[in-house]
Amino acid sequence: IPEPEPPPEPEPVPYWRQPIGILTVVALTLIMGILGTWLLKPVLEPPLRKFQWQIENLHALRKTITISPDGSMVAYVADDRLWIRDLDQTIPREIPNSEGARSLFWSPRSDELGYVAQNELRKVAATGGPSLTLHKASGFIGNATWKQDGMIILERLLLSRTVLAAVSSQGGEPEIYLEPDSTRGEQEFEDPYVLPDGQTLIFKVRNQDGSTDLVVQDGDILRSLVHANQGERLDLPVYASSGHILYNRGSAANRNIWAVAFDTQNLEAIDQQFLVAQRAQFPSASEDGTLVYASASGFGSGQLVWVDRSGQVTGTIGQPQEAMGEPALSPDERRVAVVASEQDYNLDIWVHDIARGTKLRLTFDTDADFS
Repeated sequence: IPEPEPPPEPEPVPYWRQPIGILTVVALTLIMGILGTWLLKPVLEPPLRKFQWQIENLHALRKTITISPDGSMVAYVADDRLWIRDLDQTIPREIPNSEGARSLFWSPRSDELGYVAQNELRKVAATGGPSLTLHKASGFIGNATWKQDGMIILERLLLSRTVLAAVSSQGGEPEIYLEPDSTRGEQEFEDPYVLPDGQTLIFKVRNQDGSTDLVVQDGDILRSLVHANQGERLDLPVYASSGHILYNRGSAANRNIWAVAFDTQNLEAIDQQFLVAQRAQFPSASEDGTLVYASASGFGSGQLVWVDRSGQVTGTIGQPQEAMGEPALSPDERRVAVVASEQDYNLDIWVHDIARGTKLRLTFDTDADFS
């Protein structure tokens, strides 16, 4: 009698029909749906918020207003003193013993503010307190920027030309970082600014033919980003998180803020320049996209006065002038030299005759004259 054949083995159930397979398919479908919705969701631009903040006697010389990288504070110079305004507060804080402050710049973490006063490079905690002198120079110190590695790059006058020097944020003697190459027609390096990588610099080059360029440092090569037209000047470049380089552009009589799209990977300008704000200068941008600048119409006039030892005003000297500052009394006490502007919004040296109450313009250069 033949043995009965064994019953056929049941066919295996496909994985996708098993309970765990069904759950996996459902989970993957949900994930793909969520990802698809997220990827197809339009990118919303942050809302534009714009307001004007009136600052009495805002100083109009050498970068005297700047926003912190984290966007929480604005530092500025008014009444010849340094102030920090927390944007969640209405009352600014004065930095003590900061008379003559200018050339403001923040640390990468927004915890310290650097500035120049009385030919000293200084820093102060963002929360306030006494300033620390990092370097005391016998000559001119200009604008500066703070790198991620703790080094500060600053303008320094060396043998009648301006170079970029480096000094530790802990203090010390600056060393030459970059200097102009006369064989390339370069004469001055000014207005350094460090890009988001914390190392690469953009800055202004003043050429021997009188023209100016904004350049980016690419190793040993300087790549030109923007070239000034005849009769124009460029200065104070900064990077904005929108992917643009912002900068001052215009003549002495008409200062404006312009922008150009910038490729941080290839270190090059990638589009046409465009106007951002008219009659404005000192652009400063935070990482959250906030732009702060000074309106040219916001600079108030100043008046020279005599003050006695008790602080009482005993008399005035001459006539008020726009953006007046840096008074220097002649040894015979007959004249006072000041930095001031009239009509063309260019800073020049003026001399006031104390007895006669008259004034005389001493410089006529298209660039700012001061100190």
